[in-house]
Amino acid sequence: MKIGIIIVTYNSEKDINRLLESIILQRYANLVVYIVDNDSKDETLKKIQQYHFKLSISVIPFKINNGFAKGNNIGIQKAMDDGCDLVFILNPDMQLEEKCISVLIERIKYDEKIGIIGPIVLLGNNTGAIIQNYGVKVNFRTQKKSTLFHNQTLTSKIPNEMYVDYVTGGAMMIRCTVLKITGLFEEDYFMYNDEIDIAYRVKKAGFKTLCVRDAEVRHFHDFDKLNKTGNNLMYYYVMRNKYIYFKKFHFYFNLSLSLLAEFISFPLVIIWAIRRMGNRNLLIFYYSGLLDGLIGKKGLANKSFDENKKTKEIILTIDYELFLGKETGNVQESIIEPTRKLLSILEKNGYKMTVFWDILHYYKLLELEKSISEIKQDRLLIEKQILDIAREGHDIQLHLHPHWLDAKYVNGKWNFNYERFKLHNLSGENKKEDINTITGCVSISKKLMEDLIRKVNPDYKVTTFRAGGYLIEPFNEIKEALQANEIKIDCSVCPNITNYNGIFSFDFRFYPDEVKYNFELTPKDILKGGSFIEIPIATVKIPLLINLFFTLVRMIKYPHLESDRKGRGVGENSKESRFIVPKRFLSLLHSRVNQLTTDSNYKERFSYIIERIPNYSTMIIHAKLLNKHTLGVLDEYVSTNKIRFISIQDLLS
Repeated sequence: MKIGIIIVTYNSEKDINRLLESIILQRYANLVVYIVDNDSKDETLKKIQQYHFKLSISVIPFKINNGFAKGNNIGIQKAMDDGCDLVFILNPDMQLEEKCISVLIERIKYDEKIGIIGPIVLLGNNTGAIIQNYGVKVNFRTQKKSTLFHNQTLTSKIPNEMYVDYVTGGAMMIRCTVLKITGLFEEDYFMYNDEIDIAYRVKKAGFKTLCVRDAEVRHFHDFDKLNKTGNNLMYYYVMRNKYIYFKKFHFYFNLSLSLLAEFISFPLVIIWAIRRMGNRNLLIFYYSGLLDGLIGKKGLANKSFDENKKTKEIILTIDYELFLGKETGNVQESIIEPTRKLLSILEKNGYKMTVFWDILHYYKLLELEKSISEIKQDRLLIEKQILDIAREGHDIQLHLHPHWLDAKYVNGKWNFNYERFKLHNLSGENKKEDINTITGCVSISKKLMEDLIRKVNPDYKVTTFRAGGYLIEPFNEIKEALQANEIKIDCSVCPNITNYNGIFSFDFRFYPDEVKYNFELTPKDILKGGSFIEIPIATVKIPLLINLFFTLVRMIKYPHLESDRKGRGVGENSKESRFIVPKRFLSLLHSRVNQLTTDSNYKERFSYIIERIPNYSTMIIHAKLLNKHTLGVLDEYVSTNKIRFISIQDLLS
């Protein structure tokens, strides 16, 4: 019988010599080695070349990673085309004992009902004969499995052979006639679960799977390293492919039971991942796999899981403002200090940002400083930092909170009236000189900014707008004021986010979820060639289970996150604090849409969001909400070049 040995390699330079040397020593001559290389970047192919005169080898190189299933299928098909009777699937980290192949051939050729046969697998890094597995018993409906004789010593008491449900995919011999009936490996899996799938199809076709003790292979995989650090991608594929399998074979009842079990065991999974495995990110991969399996994502995992991913370019915007409410915080702690810390992080790599300056705060300081001496110090602090920001080449643009026009400073505190919180609440009269009109507010604010910043940057111009509280709609009411001041770019929209809180309400459901687009009458409608450009703040929908996980992480790991802020003060919504607990509980019961931000955020959730947004997405930060933890997260991303921050002007230039 002619046998084709199928080996799929991917950066396998440390293992391939050992495997090929063991094949040379086999006591069976009628074999051909088919090596499918999945775009190895190391010396794998170079090392294989030296064996062309020692073995009959056919190398099939690819410029992409096809995965385990497709890679093997390519090799299997070539072997079948070349007239092979059997194919022997081997992982590169295996080593065959001298008589392994001949023992398997002798057993399978006399029993046509054996569709798959496999050797006993011993731990390669152990000097003794410790069994890794001797086949697996599995319930094909639930996928609950038991690895036979795992970690036991190989002795004469181990049965000579055993009929099992499946053998490891790393050392599996299959009849080609059987494969013509069942089909090849399921390529939807990419890797993991392949052997269960094909074993089930072989069983349904009426064939058996056998393990033979006298055929031995040693497996040199680094299991200790896997157990210590956790293999995130492995858990992603195992979880995802389990649900692909359920759906493929219509095991929907078992799928439902599995989901129920995952829900019940959720707290235990968190403990397992964080305490035992020491790998918080594993949870993200684990539950992402579950969700992707349910929605039918197949093949190679999302490229965001690639450990060698390139630097992501993000438009960084910061709202330079005080808090709303009765406790606004002070300028030094809520604006100056956190902004200074952020600037020092960006300076490391020369990164830039766009600062949306709440200019009407500055306007009010100028108005009151003659009568209230302490106000002047705040104005000077802001003025100095804004000019320093401009000197360093950052972009500074217009942010309007018209409630400052009615603000009062009493006994060292700001008192606000929110009747004119929204720009639209000002008069619609076309009076450029009257700051109480929409046109006048935009015009005077723009001139105030340009007059100051042109002291250090003569070419400076206000071109971009962010509405206070994101209240850009109805856009047609402020359109003319923006056009009259040559402001053609808006950065207020947060796709799919809503806020139903009285005068602060907005609804961005069904708005375009794009990096940038043109519009005319409303940013809700894309219009190619429209005279305005919308650069929305990026958002990501977090599914229910992942949202539940992040909520628990926040409660357990970061209970005092908000107290670490560099700024001080509370938002206007703090008066609803008695509703926080029920609101938080209700928020666990559905998916959540999150901005790309570090505001009230933490490393795990921020990392999840970053992985899922495209290049040139827009991020928002409020200086007043920065804290030690979030500054540390930003510092890590900048220092490791995971993110390159740019300004809106960088994007458009």
